[in-house]
Amino acid sequence: LSETATTLENTRQLFTRIYKLFQCGPYKLCISSSTQNIKVILEIPEFRNFTVLFLVGGHFKKEQLDEVLEFEREDQDLHIIRGVIPEDYYHPNLFKFTDVHYCDARWIRLEHLLSIKNTFMITLGMNNLTIPDINTFLHHWMNSEYELFEFISIDIEKGPSTPLDVLFRGITVLKGYRVLNYAPRRHPLLPRPTAEALSLNSAQYFERASAGERERKRERERERERERERERDHKCSAGVTSSPVAIPFPLSGTY
Repeated sequence: LSETATTLENTRQLFTRIYKLFQCGPYKLCISSSTQNIKVILEIPEFRNFTVLFLVGGHFKKEQLDEVLEFEREDQDLHIIRGVIPEDYYHPNLFKFTDVHYCDARWIRLEHLLSIKNTFMITLGMNNLTIPDINTFLHHWMNSEYELFEFISIDIEKGPSTPLDVLFRGITVLKGYRVLNYAPRRHPLLPRPTAEALSLNSAQYFERASAGERERKRERERERERERERERDHKCSAGVTSSPVAIPFPLSGTY
């Protein structure tokens, strides 16, 4: 490595050598919120072909988020798994990645959800969406003439009970509940399940359904990885592969 080159340039050269030496497969790129000039990093050819871009840190600035969301995407994922996003932030490409995960989604509003189109998976963590907002979005999804997504997960603030009558207002749903078994006559009869208990069991039903969707998503990802491995095996009859490489930024030094 050159002693006169910048840290970013040395990182690029080191990554290229390791990638070629071990014939690495898909890799993930991790960038911290303290990184300056994210656009410069994303424009480096060796760093462009990541499968997942992770953003982690404290507080993200509007300029940093703009540089990421304006990046040309091709079957790539964006996961902002730790950090705070300005609540007044907006960008038209916020759902343009194949798989988007915003741990801080308090800046996401109903009108943003209504703009979703042809996205594979969406995960929204802490948010300010109301139950009526989600109900409106469900109606929009049902009546849409095009595909919005294959899977979506929206955190709902936990309370004594979820108002399912508001969440599914105007929507025909299956309401499942477990009937309590009654004891023999020689024992006092058990009380009938209350409306609150029925709502709780229904909520648990939908939670299990969401868990099943997540498992199917993971299986699809594993199948995609197996397909990539078959393609690599076809190109070279022998070689060494390694696990995905995560490139952390920033590194010490100047860019």
